[in-house]
Amino acid sequence: MPRKITNELFVKSITDYERVLEKEYLLKLEEAEDKDYASTFYQKMLFVQNELVPYPSVIFHELEYTFQHHKKLCGMNKAYEKTMEFIDGIRSISNEALENAKLYLNGNKQIKLHSCHTDQIEHEERVLSELIEIEERIAKLTDENLSGALSIHLAGQRLYEKYNDVESEELGKVENSKSQFTQNERTLALYILLESLGFRQGLNEDRTTLAGLYHLIMDKNFNDSTKIKNSNIYKALGSVPDVVNDPVKLAKYLQNIRPIFEKANMENALKLIAEKINSSK
Repeated sequence: MPRKITNELFVKSITDYERVLEKEYLLKLEEAEDKDYASTFYQKMLFVQNELVPYPSVIFHELEYTFQHHKKLCGMNKAYEKTMEFIDGIRSISNEALENAKLYLNGNKQIKLHSCHTDQIEHEERVLSELIEIEERIAKLTDENLSGALSIHLAGQRLYEKYNDVESEELGKVENSKSQFTQNERTLALYILLESLGFRQGLNEDRTTLAGLYHLIMDKNFNDSTKIKNSNIYKALGSVPDVVNDPVKLAKYLQNIRPIFEKANMENALKLIAEKINSSK
C-alpha cells in the first residue's frame, strides 16, 4: 500500500527535488564551454520544461492552478492536502476536456476546447491529436505520480526564480526620480493596480494572454525564439502577488511601490498593499 502523502512530505519532496535539479544544473554548467548559452538551455530543460512534468495536459494544468489557489488562501504548509480534496473534480474536468477534444477533432466545431488545449495549439504549435494522446496517457497516472510531477514543477519554479532574480534585479530596473524599480516590483505594482480596479486575475486561466498584457503595458518585448512562457513575467504570474518565495523581500517590494500609490491617492491599492505586507510578516 503506497504511503499517504501529507503536506509535510509534499513540502519535503519539493526541497529534495530542488536539491537534485540544482546539482544537475550546476554540473552541466561546469562542463559547458559557453556558460551563458548553457545556463539558458539547462534552466529551460530542467526548471521550466522538465520532461517529467506533463505541462500540456489539462489534468496537470488544473492541479497546478488548484494548488496555487489554495497556497494563496491557506499557505504552503496546508495547500497540498487542500488541493487533493479536489482531485476527483480535477480528473472529471480532464475527462470532459478529453471527450470535447475528441468531438472537436471529429468535426464538431461547436465544441469549446479547454483553454489549456487552445493555449498549447496557439502558442506551442501542438496539434489536437497529440494533445489527446497526452491527455489519455497522463490520465492513467496515479495521484502519487501527479503529486511528484507537481513537486518537480514547484522545485523548478524556485530554482528559476533563484537564478534569474539577480538578473532581474540588475537588468530589470527602471529609473525613477527618487528610486529604481525591479521587474518583480513592476509586475507586483501592475497586479495591485489591476486588482484595485476590480480585475480578478486569479480567475483568468489563460496565463499566456495575461502575461502578454503585462508585457504590453510594461513595454517588455518577446518573440518566437524566446516564448512568453519562458519569461520572468509569465513565471511570476503563476504565484502573483507572491513574486518571490522570500516574505522579507516581498514586503520590501511592496514598501518600495507603496509611495507611488500614495501619491495617486489610490485607497483600494493601498489597502491591498497593507494587507499583503501584514500577511508576509
